[in-house]
Amino acid sequence: MYNLAAAQNSGIGWLSASSETVALDRYLNRTNVEFLEEEVEGVIDSGARILILDCSSLCFLTASGLRIFLSIARKMYNAGGSVFIKGMKGQPRHMFFLCSMDSVVPMVKSETRVGVR
Repeated sequence: MYNLAAAQNSGIGWLSASSETVALDRYLNRTNVEFLEEEVEGVIDSGARILILDCSSLCFLTASGLRIFLSIARKMYNAGGSVFIKGMKGQPRHMFFLCSMDSVVPMVKSETRVGVR
C-alpha cells in the first residue's frame, strides 16, 4: 500500500495556520496519483494556501508522478496558494531537477520560512 498521509501542521513550527503538509510515501506513479490529487483537493477545500509536499520517504518517481506536481502547483496557484517540496532525495530528486521542476515547485529546507505570494 502506498499510504499517502495528510497531517495538518505536522509539528513543524514554521508552518502557518493556513498551511498543510502532505507526506508522500515510497512511490509516486500512475497507480496512486489520483489519490494524491484527491488529498490536495481536500487541502484546498479546507482553506490551506500553503502546501508542503514532504517527500522525505519518497524513493521512486515516474513521469506520472512528475505530472502530478504540475497539476498540484496549478491548482494551488489558481486557489491563491503556493506549493513547496521538502526532503526529496535520490532518484526522485534527480528526476525533479533533470526536468527543471524546481522552477515550478520550489524546494525548501524544514527551517525555511514560507508564505503565500
